[in-house]
Amino acid sequence: MELLDRGLTMEEVSHRVGTSIASVSRWRKALAEGGPEALAAKPVPGRPRKLSKAECSRLLELLLEGAMAYGYANELWTLKRIAEVIEKQFGVRYAPPRFGTCYEASVGAVRNPKDGPANGTKKPSPGGVNRTGRV
Repeated sequence: MELLDRGLTMEEVSHRVGTSIASVSRWRKALAEGGPEALAAKPVPGRPRKLSKAECSRLLELLLEGAMAYGYANELWTLKRIAEVIEKQFGVRYAPPRFGTCYEASVGAVRNPKDGPANGTKKPSPGGVNRTGRV
């Protein structure tokens, strides 16, 4: 809103901050009606995470130890195996496809490069470690 106060048009502000004119207009209206608090970030709706960010980081460390470290016959991490590790280590029960972001970051980091890409389109990075910065 500072940019509008400096005399820039809503179009100029939208280009500078990389958003639509409608968003700038909505922000200006919210500020006028509710003050600076009206521009504060709103909580994301939905179910709270079962694992904290710290626990997700710890899960990644555990998975990097390999599946055989948990008594499995090979190094393949399946959804069921990951769910079992989560329950054993953190006391949290997940239905396998419900791991969300924590699961995506972990699986990206523990894929075995010789197994090939997870979805058939991306080439795995060296050592199977996720290099996208999403971890």
